[in-house]
Amino acid sequence: MSSRFRIRLVISLLAIASVALPARPQTSRGSVAGTVTDVSGAVVPDAAVELTNKASVVKRATTTNAVGIYRFDAVDLGLFDVKISKAGFNVFLELGISVEGNRTTTVDVKLQVGSNETVVKVNAETDELLLKDSPLRGGNFQSREGSRLPLRALNPISLAGTLPGAVLPSGSTTYGIGDQATQFAINGPRPRGNNYLLDGTDNNDLSFTGTAQPFNVADAVQEVSVQTSNFGTEFGRAGGAVFNVITKSGTNEFHGTILWQYGSQDFNSLSNLDKLNGSSPPGFSENVYGFTLGGPIRKNKTFFFAAFQQDRFRSTGQFRFVLPTAEAVSSLRLLFPSNPRLDLYLNALGDLRSFSNPFSQALGADPVTGRDRGNVTFGTANWLSPSTSDDSQWMLRLDHSWSQRHEISFRYLYDSRMTHRSVAKSSPSPDTSVMPATVTRIFW
Repeated sequence: MSSRFRIRLVISLLAIASVALPARPQTSRGSVAGTVTDVSGAVVPDAAVELTNKASVVKRATTTNAVGIYRFDAVDLGLFDVKISKAGFNVFLELGISVEGNRTTTVDVKLQVGSNETVVKVNAETDELLLKDSPLRGGNFQSREGSRLPLRALNPISLAGTLPGAVLPSGSTTYGIGDQATQFAINGPRPRGNNYLLDGTDNNDLSFTGTAQPFNVADAVQEVSVQTSNFGTEFGRAGGAVFNVITKSGTNEFHGTILWQYGSQDFNSLSNLDKLNGSSPPGFSENVYGFTLGGPIRKNKTFFFAAFQQDRFRSTGQFRFVLPTAEAVSSLRLLFPSNPRLDLYLNALGDLRSFSNPFSQALGADPVTGRDRGNVTFGTANWLSPSTSDDSQWMLRLDHSWSQRHEISFRYLYDSRMTHRSVAKSSPSPDTSVMPATVTRIFW
């Protein structure tokens, strides 16, 4: 069996599987549209329009209608060239227009009368194109921003915190830091009002809120599209914001990245409390490493993109308690020998006693005799709780251009997380927050 036959067989099986799935709107792609006129402003019907992906060289073609309008829907993200031609006019070629998710890139063209000369326009500024006919509010974060800006819990959705109207929800939360990275109150509603998508498909945690499947491989993200209002009818479910994480696809050239990120308490400064007590923060280490690789299986037709990332976290985490000293326990038992609340409190504490940061607590006057009951001494102690966390993610994506009208994409994502926490003994060391510190990336 030849390799080409194997490739065609795999693509055919994927196509059959995709037909069996329910149809979904193309909410992870963009559109290119515009109007073609001559220099006098008259519309030009039946002009040939060709759209070429600069990375994969996949081409799509159409013609303008009776009023000079053309449109390409479900366009992959990236940079494109637009070529427009018609007999009796010079050929117009615009290079490097940018297509972003859930947005329409507008390219209006005025053809000049001539004989097959090519008029080239190099597009250096894309913002005007993107905003001409788009009522959306929000922002689109490209792959460069996702791989170079600081990400909370390695999650690219955390970049949404830089947008107007996006704030962290008020009040206490029971979610971990990984979940909090996606929790934003957009223009007032609570986080449950948001809609989370992965490549345009539903990715909502129905039990609580946030993403059902976090995707933390930033180097494998093509774009994070955030819509805070005025989004289209294809985005239903809720009235908050729409977060759409779009993964990368392969191109005609082999490209990849290697990532290593390391964090440790050695890179953290001491808090004022640490300095006063002369103590050091608890130890931790975090190693994040991985790679991405994408390229052609068959040039101009079939492409692959693969990614892998491992996050290994080790910590001597601590819980800080306010506890009575041994002397305070004796004093409390003498003063309140038959108080059930005191018995419940001391039984719950067991043999835990404070070691540092002592302070006095006045007990006030006896309500019967009016005699001052004096003070007892409390302090702080930490309960060591070492923890380990191993998170592995890998992704494989295949894209095939069947024709100018038909394309197919397949993505498989695997995520495995193992967390272990143990309880040790109390310690006088105060707790501190931890943040990753050193990042190294190699691109080719």
